[in-house]
Amino acid sequence: MSNLRSDPRTSDAVRGSGWTSGWTSGSPQAEQLLSRLGAGERVELLFVTPGYQGALTARRLLLWRGIFRVRCTELRRPLPLSGSGSRSAFGEILVLDAPEGAMELKLLTRRVASALAAAGRSVAATPTAHHAAAAGRVSGTPRAEGSPGAAGSYHPRVIRTWQDAELAAVDHMRGLGFADARVTGAGADGGIDVFARDAVAQVKHHSQPIGVGPVRELRGVADAHQHLLFYASGGYTAAARQFADERKVALYSLAESGHVTPLNETATRLSARSAPAPASGWT
Repeated sequence: MSNLRSDPRTSDAVRGSGWTSGWTSGSPQAEQLLSRLGAGERVELLFVTPGYQGALTARRLLLWRGIFRVRCTELRRPLPLSGSGSRSAFGEILVLDAPEGAMELKLLTRRVASALAAAGRSVAATPTAHHAAAAGRVSGTPRAEGSPGAAGSYHPRVIRTWQDAELAAVDHMRGLGFADARVTGAGADGGIDVFARDAVAQVKHHSQPIGVGPVRELRGVADAHQHLLFYASGGYTAAARQFADERKVALYSLAESGHVTPLNETATRLSARSAPAPASGWT
């Protein structure tokens, strides 16, 4: 069984946290942490946020999500911060650009937020090999739109409900140049949530990854439209991403903070293109 207190690679971080971080010896996260650490690699910081458990070393940040069925995301240092320094009444908030989309770390103590911000200050313009491989066909590290350094005129809104998510998608599509984008309302055919003359979108405010079914459904009902966009809060399965790549569906991640991250080549190109001219006389 793992023992983070006695292992020399983690003992300093345990003492530094005051053991209030929520890390428990013998937990899946603790077991995986020790198995992932390289020779001589030591943990500088252990912390817990709503939704994530984190371990920061001199080389990388490891983030675990889930309780019993856990999954780990690894980000190399310097950390790809897309937003930092914002605060709520209960703690600070940071947004990270991960291969699967924007990851929001919230309710951070000042000490944890400062350490993570320091680990991201020297972020380079050239993406790391880790991100290039993890992002699949997308060239470069995905960047959350509506954050410093991001292109476009989209301004994030906090996502609390599925209605908020749909309105955020409308705002984002208008920022891409689809000035006539609007929510379709209840009863729209095929589950299309946002409609514009040259584009349609489906929006899913779910905690679980979207499978290939809804993406295939969007492709089927919206085949006549030039641009197909999908927004999801919980990411996408590998099968969904493969289908979207093959059929040119733009996949976006939608974080609770409202940050939108392009997740495949179609979405990246759509975000980088020149805004189309608004349709005249069409409502």
